[in-house]
Amino acid sequence: MKRNFTIRNSVPIAELEGYMRKWETRAGNYVKVYSIGESGGWPILCAEFTDPSIPNCEKEVALITAQHCGMEITGMTTVLSVGNYLAALDEKARQILRTQVVLLVPCPNCYTYATQDVKYQFKNEYGVDEYAGSFEKTGLELKDPEKTPAAVALKELVDQWKPEFIFDVHGVGYNDQSLLEFTGGMSFSSMNRTYDRRFVDMIDDAARAEGFDIFSEDEVQKLIYTGAMSKDPRYQSRFRGGFDAMLLGSYAYTKYHTFALNMEVGFERSGFLRIMKALELGCNGYPVEKIVPHYGMCEPIFAAGNNAEERRESRVELWQQNHKPGFGIIHPEMFGLAGILVSMNAEAHKRVCSEKFRTMFEPFCDNMEHEGFDMAEMRAALEERYDVYIEGSAGAEEPLQRTTAFQMGVRIPHVEAQITGIWLNGRSLDLTEYNLERKGQATFVRVIIAPEQKEEVFFLAVKYDCKPKPQGILEF
Repeated sequence: MKRNFTIRNSVPIAELEGYMRKWETRAGNYVKVYSIGESGGWPILCAEFTDPSIPNCEKEVALITAQHCGMEITGMTTVLSVGNYLAALDEKARQILRTQVVLLVPCPNCYTYATQDVKYQFKNEYGVDEYAGSFEKTGLELKDPEKTPAAVALKELVDQWKPEFIFDVHGVGYNDQSLLEFTGGMSFSSMNRTYDRRFVDMIDDAARAEGFDIFSEDEVQKLIYTGAMSKDPRYQSRFRGGFDAMLLGSYAYTKYHTFALNMEVGFERSGFLRIMKALELGCNGYPVEKIVPHYGMCEPIFAAGNNAEERRESRVELWQQNHKPGFGIIHPEMFGLAGILVSMNAEAHKRVCSEKFRTMFEPFCDNMEHEGFDMAEMRAALEERYDVYIEGSAGAEEPLQRTTAFQMGVRIPHVEAQITGIWLNGRSLDLTEYNLERKGQATFVRVIIAPEQKEEVFFLAVKYDCKPKPQGILEF
């Protein structure tokens, strides 16, 4: 017998604003509901949750969206469930709202949702797919803003807030419909692998703990797209592919280094648990601070600032220019010594690193002195290490323009390491001038470069004592 599918129960579009306005009544000045645009004659509603007693400059920003596609109703019902929980203001909700601004946009594509016809799942009133067809494939502009009102509204919201985190929620449209739930990267586009699987695993484990089966992207046992081989028809199926599209999360990551995820929801409880775990983790900061990843044992550039707003400004400014700095490390990386060079432009890098790839340590110090830095104390302390060299790349010719602070540092793979000396451009630093953190099995040493420090090169050297782990062939 043919199955008669019925649409999943949700809030009718005509009643959505009234439903969300109840949060304002319940939670008072913790929430504001307002329109950010219009779709199909309906307002695109955003609910802004946060603790009004704490300045927004102290908070990170999380944006949660759903219903880009009109038949994925469990996405919308999950986001509405999150709004109901936050409006209840229990202690966990209050903690989240003390540290974050949470923006909920449960139904940006109002026209498609109101139609609730599978023929319109990926089409708005202009026949355009607002989810995967609104952005140019390359670049950060919308193809046809006049015909993609929901995409315009969400892009402007992202540009306004530059959020640390975006969760885009998808799902199913029929009663009794099931699907394989997962939390992944930025959907099935070419950017479909998250850059921090550990964060996602913790999110998924919150739902697994209540019995939900959450699929992990690692189970596909494929590599992400790399070079020409991954696009060769003979080998393409061995790599994680996807259609070529720029999604909202892709846009936010590319422009602002936002940590963007999407999820598929078959059961609202599962989606709710994953979103709440993400927000709970966000109370300690989302993983968006690394502007340039590790370079050997060194950590070249991190965002910095005295509060969330300053760190956001630093992150965005540096991320949008992260191709410009040059880097170098002390090599070979030996027990007791680590060092990193960050140059603001290729010209400065070439002045202190006279050789193209490797510059011996002593002539490098000579070149730094020609730049006006006093390297005498550091030379004397590191005299026995003159057999090492500086190895790295020059970066772009165009100088990095900087008005914000950044951090640079080294990661010492010995948690018990004792720091015996730190020098920045030859000057010895005292305990108040660097940050030391022991985490996992490593010791992290970082210095903040203030915006008023306008040098074109920064060289950080760290000397330390540790008990090296045993080396050599293992005999059993």
